[in-house]
Amino acid sequence: MAYNLFMPTNPTASPNNLQDDATSNIRRRTYFGLAALLIGVIADLFIGANHAAAYMIITPDTFNQLNNFTALIFCILTPLTGVLGIVGYTRKRDSKILAGIAIALVTIPVLILFTQLVFSLLRQ
Repeated sequence: MAYNLFMPTNPTASPNNLQDDATSNIRRRTYFGLAALLIGVIADLFIGANHAAAYMIITPDTFNQLNNFTALIFCILTPLTGVLGIVGYTRKRDSKILAGIAIALVTIPVLILFTQLVFSLLRQ
């Protein structure tokens, strides 16, 4: 008899028990890493739109609205990406590579903005 991964330990078990044991042994794959990567890409698009709004020829009121909206979305999506990336990185059945890329994807712009803030404070 060939070895079957889903075979119950008791060979005299009924077919219903076989089905229950088979479904209990299957672990579902999680997609926190993929979700973090998609949200991270969207967050980076919004920070890019935030910087692009500074170079547009628009009224100050329109600039204020665009700047506030894009910064708000970026500030919401960045921690969400970090949390989903950390959860995806710690899960056994998740993609650690996608989670790591997502974390790096949102960490790099935050570090760039932080260094710009530090240099502008030191300049004063």
